[in-house]
Amino acid sequence: MPVVTDKSGIYSLGGFAYQIKVFVCYALILEEGMQAGFETLEDVTIRKLVPENIDENEDKFRSLFVSPSGISAIQVKRTAVDKSTAKQILLNWILLEGTKSDIVEYVLFTDQSYNNGDIIFNITVDELFAEVVATKLTTKSTIGKVKKLYKKNKEAFIEVYNKIRSKYKFIASVDIDREINDRCRLLFKRGGINPVVYQKRIDALLQHITFEIMNQIN
Repeated sequence: MPVVTDKSGIYSLGGFAYQIKVFVCYALILEEGMQAGFETLEDVTIRKLVPENIDENEDKFRSLFVSPSGISAIQVKRTAVDKSTAKQILLNWILLEGTKSDIVEYVLFTDQSYNNGDIIFNITVDELFAEVVATKLTTKSTIGKVKKLYKKNKEAFIEVYNKIRSKYKFIASVDIDREINDRCRLLFKRGGINPVVYQKRIDALLQHITFEIMNQIN
């Protein structure tokens, strides 16, 4: 029988690498007094960078883009976004909105090749609240944490839901590598050097940031 290779680990690492590229893409437009953060405002620690950990905690990775006007919370998905995934993203944002008052933007950043639709708010606030109060999951789960916060205060839940909706943006990137290439044009002097040298500078930047992120996770 032919050997069947399990590629799930490769796909997980591919998604992780894509998240880093999105982080770099945002970091390249920072101005003085601004900052970008990777996997912040979360209490999850991944001690070993193995496929099982990435799959289990994939929705916990978030890039934050901090500008003078406030924080942009960016959730990256290089995969198909179904109803369950969309609901989990929204629940995470509900927790975040309840603890941070300076979030000015919630972004779902996806790769256009997955043909994801903008379905985050396909579930109504009444439907979501009913699921939250009915859950039997403990407060170790995201939905359990949301229930603990809002089960006796539907009005507050509705207010948070609407705030997130008013600050929400959906992005389907056509080519993240081209976006990084364009944003590096001034930093690495694209117009004045050989294209091969220019690309090597970008590659070196990505390698350096990837190493630093993985080192911190480890």
